[in-house]
Amino acid sequence: MATSKRAHSRATSPLSASEPVPKFLSLPLGVLNQKFKSINAHEASLRADPAAIFSHPMAVARNRYPDVHPWSHNRVHLHALPFPYINASPIDLGRPRENFIATQGPLERDMGLGHFWEMVWQEACEVIVMLTRVVEEGKEKCGVYYPETVGEVKELEGWGSVECASLREEFRTEIRELKVVKRSQEEGEERVEERVVRHFLFLGWPDYEIPVTREDQDALLELIRMSRFQIDEVSNEDGEKVTPPRIVHCSAGVGRTGTFIALDYLLQELDDGRFDDMVNGEDDETDSEKQNVDPVFETVKKLREQRMYMVYKPGQYAFIYQMLRQRWEARKKGVQTPSIGGEGLENVQVSPTKKRKLVQNGSGNELDVDTKDDDELDVDTKEDS
Repeated sequence: MATSKRAHSRATSPLSASEPVPKFLSLPLGVLNQKFKSINAHEASLRADPAAIFSHPMAVARNRYPDVHPWSHNRVHLHALPFPYINASPIDLGRPRENFIATQGPLERDMGLGHFWEMVWQEACEVIVMLTRVVEEGKEKCGVYYPETVGEVKELEGWGSVECASLREEFRTEIRELKVVKRSQEEGEERVEERVVRHFLFLGWPDYEIPVTREDQDALLELIRMSRFQIDEVSNEDGEKVTPPRIVHCSAGVGRTGTFIALDYLLQELDDGRFDDMVNGEDDETDSEKQNVDPVFETVKKLREQRMYMVYKPGQYAFIYQMLRQRWEARKKGVQTPSIGGEGLENVQVSPTKKRKLVQNGSGNELDVDTKDDDELDVDTKEDS
């Protein structure tokens, strides 16, 4: 029986220096830089349409940063508010029953905390992933919209309250179970409803940067797994089973937020075997076409079409390739890794290195993380990515 080159390679070595990998995971860093610039240029073309950005004086007052807006065609509407605006964008990358809401860190002013919890309630969200600390490098990045200690109750004027029922820390993540209580008036009587929301505060991701150590990178994988695992299907008004979106935010809700969502989606694609037929193997035309596809580029481009500046820094863009490459190699070696949709890590490998290297192929070269194109966000006016 004839044996294909790919099958022979896999049979002779779980992962040798010549073990095939998808072409997009072996691209030089210079190519990644060009791809990132292409994504920026694509977004700039979208912004050229005056109607593309939702701009209104009341909306501007509710924005954390003056240059980060949701696209007009893709934003969350808070139906209970006279002016339904919130700086939040629904994100759908095409996986059935899987979606997100990318949003800015809630504001303390102008009822911003109440607006955030109204969105959680309206969208029936069960999971919130917070990728920023409240204060970083002496600057406020996010309002304290949740109770921080067990038993603490945060009252939200005119809306309800949030109580911290439990708190634990695992894999660089503070995990809170929050009891959310909404109070409303119905026919002159107060109506009280309760729900449980799980809040994940990740502590291993510095502003503008990426998780650097192996410990923080493994913790990020575990955060992705845990946040997925906590979501249950619910019935909508028509009795249909739906999966509530995960809310993901940093400070502006673009850089770290976009990187997390892209990683969540692409790691699941890898685990599902979607990239297995994209390695060098048979030379037929179909394989050749698949080998030239770059799922990272396509995914980040889709994200930018749904919310501006998603995966904001070139270093964050390269980090996605790095994490996928590491997971591909670990899977081929048979190394235990946290299945994104299944069991978690039992042991975390800790590396002492703290160099900000974005290694793609063992060369140790860095992506030009200081490159700033004219169409990139002005980092002097926006403090978080």
